Amino acid sequence: MNVKLILSDITSSAGTERATINLANNLSKHGYLVTILSLYTTQGTAYFNLNDSVVIKHLHIRTSRFLILRILGFFKTFSVLSKNVPQNSDIVLGTNHVHNFILSLLCLFKPTNKYIGCEHLSYSALTPYSKFLVKLLYRRLDAVVVLTDVDKLNFNKNVPTVLCETIPNELSFYPPDPSPCDNKILLAIGRYTYQKGFDLLIDLAALALKDNPGWVLNIVGDGELKNDLTTQITRYDLRDRIFLIPPTKNILDFFLESSIYLMTSRYEGLPMVLLEAKACGLPVIAYDCPTGPRELIKDDDGILIQMNDSEAFLKNLLLLIGDESKRKQLGRNARVNSMDYNSDTVYQKWESLFSKL
Repeated sequence: MNVKLILSDITSSAGTERATINLANNLSKHGYLVTILSLYTTQGTAYFNLNDSVVIKHLHIRTSRFLILRILGFFKTFSVLSKNVPQNSDIVLGTNHVHNFILSLLCLFKPTNKYIGCEHLSYSALTPYSKFLVKLLYRRLDAVVVLTDVDKLNFNKNVPTVLCETIPNELSFYPPDPSPCDNKILLAIGRYTYQKGFDLLIDLAALALKDNPGWVLNIVGDGELKNDLTTQITRYDLRDRIFLIPPTKNILDFFLESSIYLMTSRYEGLPMVLLEAKACGLPVIAYDCPTGPRELIKDDDGILIQMNDSEAFLKNLLLLIGDESKRKQLGRNARVNSMDYNSDTVYQKWESLFSKL
């Protein structure tokens, strides 16, 4: 069976791309003929490891920051996708709500295909306009896949006529040896955007590092707020202890040399980095943002903090910094619990969904 996955940019190092490539590899391994349609690229390879059997097709669609051109771009994307999605009973998956809006229209013209809208952010993070379009258009899709049961409830409530399934992201890797959790290194990973809340993290780290000599914080990523974060670090005079590190394909090395993973996101879907941190044996401290951390962090492998309770976050961070035995125990449990998201378990959920279409 043919499966087409729609991505904005196959060369991106973001979490959606990581999750989609994992899915492509998994389906390909089980005999599906997988093609990734990369909308806004003209050339390039996948940032993450991609099986040779998975085909990449660059669609060369241009984007713009101007609203009227973005609206026109929506119809341009519809036209290009229509030409690249033949009517031959393929399964077609969108990977964000804009793709899914397009698929909900495309199904009117290519009805023999099966169209699945995949959501990588929480329903609560959508704008009011996007929520309106979800209610209006998603009912045309054959199915919607969300990452958490909380979002399944939201979609069942707002689009009750469409089949909705919870299928989490799968583990990207499971190294043979975990982090020893004895280096004085804190870690966070993600795009430098408002969503990820790294400004909140730097405020917390400034207090935690003050009384803990030798400890440092690595924040791996890039994005539009890099200059703002750099200024914030400079204001705290912590340029030698908080480091903004460009994205790297050797991200596993950063996990394995760190001792605590920190997440201060304002909202998420089901964050890949938390799964990866757990697979590497790292204890996690995260805000209970909508959604993701609550689904991934268990009482015995990490610490979930009420959103914006900086005092509790700092208290627990200082606790783990000062208690090597506790962070190692949480890390061991995290590694065991991460196997709930192994590729075979996740594949069975996708296979079950396909059988219902």
